Amino acid sequence: MKLDDFIKAIPKVELGLRFEGAVRKQILLTIAEQNDIPDKIKRFGDWAALLEKPDYKRLDDIIRMVTTWWQYPEDFSRMAYDAGVMLARENVKYAEVLINPTLLLPQATMSVDELLEALNDGRDRAMRGWGVRLEWILVAPRDEPRKFEELVRWATSTVARRNSIVAVGLIGKEDPLVPNPFERSVVLANKKDLPIVVQAGHQFKADGVLQAIRDLSPSRILDAWGLVDAPDAINQILEREITVVGSLGRAVHSDWIKRYTDYPLGDLMRQGIKPVISADMPTYYKSTLTGEYQAVVQHTGLPIEALEELALNAVASSFLSPLDKAEMIEQFASAYAQLKEVAE
Repeated sequence: MKLDDFIKAIPKVELGLRFEGAVRKQILLTIAEQNDIPDKIKRFGDWAALLEKPDYKRLDDIIRMVTTWWQYPEDFSRMAYDAGVMLARENVKYAEVLINPTLLLPQATMSVDELLEALNDGRDRAMRGWGVRLEWILVAPRDEPRKFEELVRWATSTVARRNSIVAVGLIGKEDPLVPNPFERSVVLANKKDLPIVVQAGHQFKADGVLQAIRDLSPSRILDAWGLVDAPDAINQILEREITVVGSLGRAVHSDWIKRYTDYPLGDLMRQGIKPVISADMPTYYKSTLTGEYQAVVQHTGLPIEALEELALNAVASSFLSPLDKAEMIEQFASAYAQLKEVAE
C-alpha cells in the first residue's frame, strides 16, 4: 500500500475545523449564483478568483466577503452537508466544527436557533449518508465580550445541548482587555461544565497562550504558537491537561514558518505535549486533514507510527462522552492494526 493511500485510509478526528473555511469552492460559487451575488457586488470575478489563489494578507476580508453570499437556511444546510461529505471521503469519523454566528448571521437575517436548525439538517444528512458525525463549537471574536456572554448563556441551555453544541470559544485578535471582560462568562461556563476553546499564540506567542490560560480557563487552545520555547507555558498546558491543536498549513501561510519542515511538532511531543493536527480552513489553506497528516510524515521527521498517536490524541481530546471515546479509540486501534498488516 502506498503511503498516501495508507494515510487517506486511516481513521481520523478533526477538532479545529472552521466552518467558513470548510466548504469546496464549487459549492460556494453555486450558492453565490443561486443568490444572484454576481449581479449584486462589483468585481465578483476577482473575489471568486481569490478562492483559488488567496491573498493571505487579505484573508479576513476575503472571508467576510464570501460569507455575505450565504443568505438562506438552505445555504447553510448544503454547506454543512458538503463539509460532512468531504470529511467522510478523508475517513474522518468525527469532527467538532467552529461556528461564528457573529460572522455568519448579519447577512442571513437568521437567529442562532435557525442557524443551528439549518446546520443540523445538513449534519444529519451527512451522518445518514456517509457515517460522519459533526458537532458544533460556537465561537465569538475576542473583541466581542458581550457576544461571547450571549453564546455561553445560550449554549448552557437544554435546547443548545440538543442542537449538538459541545463547547464555546474565542477567536481573533489577542489584544488584552483590562479588566478581564470574560470573567463572568468563564465562571458560568465552568459551573455548567461547558468546555471553552481559545485561539491563542498567533499574535503574542507564548505570552498570548499564558494570558489565555490565566483569564479564560480553556480546555483546548488553537495555534498555541511559540509554545515550544516557553517552559512556563508548557508546564501550564501539562498541569491543566489542555489540548493543543495546530495546523501546519496555517503556520506556513501565516508566515510563522517558511517551510513545513520548520513546524516544531516533534519538539512539542518530546516535551510531553500531546498535540492534535487540524486542517483549520482547507478552503483557503489548500490542505485537507489527510494533507496535514502527509506533511507530518514527509516534512517533520516523525515516523509514520506518529500518525496513530496523533489520531488517538484527537479522540482522547474530543468532547465526546467517555463511553464514545473508549469505543472510538478501540475502533481506531483495530483499524490501524489491519492497515499495518496490509501495508506489510
